[in-house]
Amino acid sequence: MKIGALVLAAGQSKRFGGDKRQATLPNGKLVIQQTLEKVTSVFDEVLVVLRAEDAGLHKKLLNLFPDLKYHHAPDSGLGMGHSLASGIRQIEGWDGVFVFLADMPFVETETLIKLRDSSASVGMRNSPSSRPVDSPPSSRPVDSPPSSRPSEASGETSWIIIPTYQNKPGHPVGFSSEYFEALCQLSGDKGAKSVISKHEDAVTEIELDDPGVLKDIDQKQDLASE
Repeated sequence: MKIGALVLAAGQSKRFGGDKRQATLPNGKLVIQQTLEKVTSVFDEVLVVLRAEDAGLHKKLLNLFPDLKYHHAPDSGLGMGHSLASGIRQIEGWDGVFVFLADMPFVETETLIKLRDSSASVGMRNSPSSRPVDSPPSSRPVDSPPSSRPSEASGETSWIIIPTYQNKPGHPVGFSSEYFEALCQLSGDKGAKSVISKHEDAVTEIELDDPGVLKDIDQKQDLASE
């Protein structure tokens, strides 16, 4: 099963007062650099979504990560939903995707491994072939109790995986390929919340001891929050 990572790096950084993607962390790395280092250490397939005008950042990232795929979302200024939809349309041959935010560099690598591996576990657990006839999908947790079982309407092996810390939902969020079409229809600035709310019965929440799944960088003081 091929699970890839889609890194959204096309935001406008309005609250930060500058390009937070290229802001420097206390360890000397750029925010987006540390995010991508962690993502690429776990996922073999990575697509980075940039703004339409990001020629300079694209060149810089190519020097740091020459093997990654990059996409310039033409309507990124209209909101995260547009950027996410544009990125999903570039995906070919993936069975699932974890959607990352470039301004969340503090997620632990071990967390990403658990999330990546959980996609196979959740799919296997909910596959019709893995349980007796007429038996409902298992509700056994993957590191934590799932919120509910996958939707039969969307397919037995469909999954949406959300990491949580102290019962608060965070990122990255994973989607099986059954939801790619719905993600391609997104617009505005609310990301994938509408897809999740329409398919709550497909959600598995995984409780993790990692506050990094909640920590994004909105203001300059957040750079030292690790």
